[in-house]
Amino acid sequence: SANGTASARITYAGDLATPGNVVVSGGTLNRSYVTLKGMRFNGGAGLGPNGTAVAQYDSVAWCAMTDFGLSGAKHCMIYGNTITNTGGYAVSFLSSNGDQVPTGFANPEYDTLRKNVVTIARIPQDSRGMMFTSRMQFCVIDSNTVSGTFNASAAAGRSYLFRFRHSFYNRVADNSFSVLAENQPAGQDWAMYVLRDSVHHMQFVRNRYVTSGAYPIEI
Repeated sequence: SANGTASARITYAGDLATPGNVVVSGGTLNRSYVTLKGMRFNGGAGLGPNGTAVAQYDSVAWCAMTDFGLSGAKHCMIYGNTITNTGGYAVSFLSSNGDQVPTGFANPEYDTLRKNVVTIARIPQDSRGMMFTSRMQFCVIDSNTVSGTFNASAAAGRSYLFRFRHSFYNRVADNSFSVLAENQPAGQDWAMYVLRDSVHHMQFVRNRYVTSGAYPIEI
């Protein structure tokens, strides 16, 4: 596949009203100025590197998938998708080499995650429902509806509905975050979110946080 340009985007359009009518293989888009909309991925989808270049100015909208990963991509829009996941890592913003620590040649910058519906079932121990890391900066996460459940059988590290690490100058606004604890591993509490390892200059504005279930969840 080829790159589009600022004045001539390449668009692949399925059925915006019913994405399940157009089923395509999951995979990673590594071109620039490309739009994917109105399709259901058979698995996960993502934006990533192509040699020494990364995906830029792409958009993925009104699609359905099991998970979405962004590795080093820049100026991209993820809008209005339905992400239905089991086991965690439904959304990941990572370095260009797919690592949590900032070791790749490119990091996520100026990307937007907006108005997506993310459902994450049975997040296990030592896991994350969504993960944002690897020098992610100047990104916007807004107007998303994120719900999940915690379920684990052993205490092996803290789990979170979402986690920021090595991230700065990002804005998180007008989202709904809800999570239910189905059980509690011995000696282990669940947590809504965490900011750690060099996270700074973050904005959290008008977000809604709801926990439920008979087991404790830290906020």
